Amino acid sequence: LGANPFFPGHRTMSTSLLVLAQIAAFVFAAWALGRLLLHAARWEPDSEGFTLPLSLLFGAGGIALLVFGLGSVGLLYPVVFRILFGLLLAGGLWFLVRRAPPPGDRVREELCALQTSRLAWLGMAVALVALGSALLTALAPVEGTPGNDGIHHYLPQCRVWSLTHDLRIIPDNPYTNLPNYISSIILCYGQIFALEDAKSINLLFLFASLLSIRALFRTLGFSPLATALGLLIYLVTPLTHFHLRMVFIDLAASSFLFLSFACWLRYQASGKMQY
Repeated sequence: LGANPFFPGHRTMSTSLLVLAQIAAFVFAAWALGRLLLHAARWEPDSEGFTLPLSLLFGAGGIALLVFGLGSVGLLYPVVFRILFGLLLAGGLWFLVRRAPPPGDRVREELCALQTSRLAWLGMAVALVALGSALLTALAPVEGTPGNDGIHHYLPQCRVWSLTHDLRIIPDNPYTNLPNYISSIILCYGQIFALEDAKSINLLFLFASLLSIRALFRTLGFSPLATALGLLIYLVTPLTHFHLRMVFIDLAASSFLFLSFACWLRYQASGKMQY
């Protein structure tokens, strides 16, 4: 394989905290764009638990389309992305202050229901450990292991596009024939911060997938305890942590699949075409 150009060596605690702050800001920007898109479409989901995952994934999809549009006209410059990023952060803060509704009673009821079970307390402790492990895994440097598409395809093509400032086909990289969703998100993150840290966007889709599973289980009528148990199983599954180590499409794909299924069930129940 040779040297891994995206492996920066060991990472200090201060650097990891900086990357964590950067990905938190990126997640907030994605949520802000998605929430503003939902507001512009005059769609306020009537089912508890849908608004947050819809906002995150609408925002991530909007970022991917934005990258495609900018790349098509040769505007893939860091200054352009940072200006747009600043506007999204400002828009998100405005929405939180002026338009965000207070937390619903449903969330408080679920937490109270969980607190009555000793098994739930044990599950929460395990979830905290698993979440800490997920954070450490996602923040670790990119691994140059065999079969890692991120090292061989996604990250190299994003580096080329960053240098050429447009989207173009790279002859020895078949993934550039059609710029895919995850590459667009990686490129956006790399233009704002650093391409070497783009693996941390897996945290965006980890949280989106957890929220999507919650929306799906609540749509199916599962109790708060059963929903929490399902989320815990997903969080401690080794395959989930495996994909946090890589630059893959799987966590992003699972987020959309879980939420799409939940929206389809909600449409069947309500008949509302928005879902």
